[in-house]
Amino acid sequence: MSGNPFSGRKVAVGIAKETVRGTGVNPAFWLGWTSTDLADMGKSQMNNSAINVLDENQSAVVVETTGGGKIDGIVPDQGFGLVLYSLFGGYAVASHAGETLVKDHTFSESQSNQSQSVTLTRKDPNVTNQFALSMLKTLSLDVVAGDYVKFSSDWVTQPSTTATVTPAFIQENNFISKNATLKFATTVAGLGTATAVNVKDIKLNFDKKVNPYFVIGQNNPNEIFAEGFTVKGDMTLLYTDDTYKNYRFQNTPMAALLDLKNTAVTIGTSSNPEIQLQLSQAYFTEWKPAQPIDGMVEQSVTFEGTFSIASGYEAQAILTNLVTTY
Repeated sequence: MSGNPFSGRKVAVGIAKETVRGTGVNPAFWLGWTSTDLADMGKSQMNNSAINVLDENQSAVVVETTGGGKIDGIVPDQGFGLVLYSLFGGYAVASHAGETLVKDHTFSESQSNQSQSVTLTRKDPNVTNQFALSMLKTLSLDVVAGDYVKFSSDWVTQPSTTATVTPAFIQENNFISKNATLKFATTVAGLGTATAVNVKDIKLNFDKKVNPYFVIGQNNPNEIFAEGFTVKGDMTLLYTDDTYKNYRFQNTPMAALLDLKNTAVTIGTSSNPEIQLQLSQAYFTEWKPAQPIDGMVEQSVTFEGTFSIASGYEAQAILTNLVTTY
């Protein structure tokens, strides 16, 4: 063993947008993480040909090599832009109203199976691995009263190559549950004036149906395709009326907005770090009351986004921060 032992906190994870798909680049941002298992992976095929012995296998060969894994953490206001870029694929930037340094980054759905790829980097005291053609498979945003806003992500990548980089973390602004607002309205236009819903927790789950595609002549993926897009929300709130039960059983579509705005931090002249996640059309697909003999009666509600022909999209995000462009 030539390297030195090290603890998990000595591992750094970086992310960068790829200009040329599948060509690795050094990190533009380093992500603080709470859990990660980013690593090389592979599939071995056993040779079980009979050779006049009872032993079932006589050799093995590696037939597929990939990479990927989880990256979980607390949602930051700058590096998280590349996670959103990976999720949605479409991107535009403009100055925030009344500001020059503050920017609004709009992430919109790309309908391409080859949406924006990134390079993920894992560095520990002994080795640095870069995973090119990293495609976001799933992303969850979790807002629970009394806690940080957290994310959980799962990635599919090419097998890693070695690199030489030095981590350069920056001070980012995070979001807590106090910064969160959830709204529903019959139209997207009505979300701005809609009344906030008093939920105990809300979780958004995105799935891009990402899968590697293998061809003969090589072990690593020829491509990594995004094959679909779904978003589901789960929330818990007090059972005070039948509003959400009626939405569920009357099959009422609603627009939804989860707004994270850190009003404790001022950027630019008078703005705040903010993430707005909007669903243009969602249907309530599950509703259930929880009535313990001791404790408050609550309801758990699930809604699922759908593509809106009128709006031309299912979901989008707007990130407001001091980053010039992604």
